[in-house]
Amino acid sequence: VPGGDLPGLHVLRGIGDCEKLAATLIAGSRLLVIGAGVIGMEVAATASALGVAVMVLDVSDQIMRRCLPAPVSQWLAAQHQRVGVELKSQVDVQSIAHDGTVYRVHVQNLDGVSEVLEVEQVLLAIGIDCDTGFLERAGITCRNGVVVDASCRSPDSPWCYAVGDIANCDNAFYGRSLRQETWRNAENQALAVARQIAGDAQPYGEIPWMWTDQLGHNIQVVGLIEEADGHVWRGDLAQDKATLVLLREGRVVAAVMVNQGKERKALEALIRERRVVDQALLGDLSVSLKAVAA
Repeated sequence: VPGGDLPGLHVLRGIGDCEKLAATLIAGSRLLVIGAGVIGMEVAATASALGVAVMVLDVSDQIMRRCLPAPVSQWLAAQHQRVGVELKSQVDVQSIAHDGTVYRVHVQNLDGVSEVLEVEQVLLAIGIDCDTGFLERAGITCRNGVVVDASCRSPDSPWCYAVGDIANCDNAFYGRSLRQETWRNAENQALAVARQIAGDAQPYGEIPWMWTDQLGHNIQVVGLIEEADGHVWRGDLAQDKATLVLLREGRVVAAVMVNQGKERKALEALIRERRVVDQALLGDLSVSLKAVAA
């Protein structure tokens, strides 16, 4: 958008960006976060705790939509609002200007209503795209990243491996390609490539896992939430401690844990087993998920 490349706008991609942003988070100042994904909401949590007035904008109708099912997203939004974070959903940024003192950010909602927001700092937390142009010119097949097989190797350029955010990798467990932007994926794909080069090739089949810490709460997600057609609650989210177990045809396909990280390994086992489980047992807090998995 016009003004999107103004000097002084923040991004958060490396430690240098982090240090620059941290130096501006002064109590009483105003921070506008454009993008309500993981990075945007983590910064909002940190900045609000430092006494910064925070507003978060997003084009979606819920925060962290790609990561969280609606009930957990709504709960997390309420936690942010409770500490004073202002959330504006389904808005587009039209332009950004700077007069030497403040940024003026022109936004518009779905109804075409416009307003201008004035803030001292702006963080662009809208995500990244894979930059594959130079790879394509080298003859490497790219589609939503670098296309690689279950060994993280390009099928038509076997000298090329790809790992991490840019790897659109055949996942042996799901039987299809996945491109994941998570810490564990980047680490374990690199290990898979090392084994491949060392002659111990094993297909990569990690179950997705991510986490975020915000406002004193730990949230973890395992599996693919978009595969679910039903769910079971373990615990009460109103008590800030619960697990949402997501099902498809009676089988556990994913889960979201709020302050319940100890349940992750059992849930990953249930996802891997792909067997129909007793939903009454899943929701019974007197029965451990480890026992259910066994």
